[in-house]
Amino acid sequence: MSRSRWAVLLGPPLIVLTAAGSGPAAATRGAPPGSPALATPRPLIACASPFDGTPQATPRSAPSANRSRPGIRAWWRSAPALDAAGTLTGWTLTVGDGGGVSFAMPMPPASSVSGPADGRVVAAIDDGARSAIRVVETGDGCVHVVALDGVVVRRAITDRASDGYLAHLLDASTRADLGVWRVTLDGRRTLVLGPIEAAALRSAGIERVWSTSLAATGDGRRLAVQSCDPDACLTRVLDRPTGHILVLAGRQGDLVGFAGDRVLTRAACTGLPCPILAWGADGVATTLADDADAAAVTVDGMVVVAGPPGSGGARLLAIDPLTGARRDLGLLAPGAKLAASGADGSDALPGGVEAGPTSIGVLAPNGSPSILEVRR
Repeated sequence: MSRSRWAVLLGPPLIVLTAAGSGPAAATRGAPPGSPALATPRPLIACASPFDGTPQATPRSAPSANRSRPGIRAWWRSAPALDAAGTLTGWTLTVGDGGGVSFAMPMPPASSVSGPADGRVVAAIDDGARSAIRVVETGDGCVHVVALDGVVVRRAITDRASDGYLAHLLDASTRADLGVWRVTLDGRRTLVLGPIEAAALRSAGIERVWSTSLAATGDGRRLAVQSCDPDACLTRVLDRPTGHILVLAGRQGDLVGFAGDRVLTRAACTGLPCPILAWGADGVATTLADDADAAAVTVDGMVVVAGPPGSGGARLLAIDPLTGARRDLGLLAPGAKLAASGADGSDALPGGVEAGPTSIGVLAPNGSPSILEVRR
């Protein structure tokens, strides 16, 4: 399988985010235009509780009516904090709402981030003593904290089918898998999908699950839950209205997300570049791209892949997963990265940008977020 997931692995199994640079830039066919530099991020403040009747606190940054980067509603990226020996000691999460103001908060090493969706970024946090879901309101520059007693949260994404969040939980005492739960801002939990069966893991050649990834369709009706060890992965796809579960048991790498009704994963390969696979309702995979360093999906289901960097940058291709038709989008600027564009929690991308249904976000070492329009 792809080894991007295991670039940094410290101590017990934990979710690992790929380190991002400090800002985004555009994808172009030639030299990219300069991206405006971001101001120093402000600290996030606590959001007023929606359950105790307290009035909303005055936001540090009102949602921008005149955004400096049209089309961007929200974005996030993460940067690692390392000690003198190069050991990961935590992360800095930076978020923005598409205007000129950004906000930041520290996170412990065992953290994961997903989104943005509806202007919110969701972080699953565990510091070894307590676990919580933190929901960041990018427009207000504030964060809701949902404390989770007795459990460890490994991943959380927005539940587009309800007003809650979908979280993969472990028992805090035994570390036993508790499955995926819907969690609301007031802390209520409802089981959505139970733990994966041991027989299914054995059949896939997985001795112990080291990481679990989540992705959902735009309407929240279908949920993909991928369980991996360093050498193999197994993905369950739940149709929530009917309860039907499709098991993708073929050889696969990291979960990318949904493109329409198709589940995208990397192929089972070592290192990058790596093929991108699209799994149909029959559980059979087809290859969308042979060599990709990264892949992202627009809200309307077009797949964008970045090939291996060459002279001038990586080649970008837009691929229709239904027909296989592809279109050249030019070169990705050196050092730039594709960003997630939905509510899923892909580990393979360094950040996320929420824009229009036909857009992909781009992140680069310096400057502000940008978007690339992708039309069928």
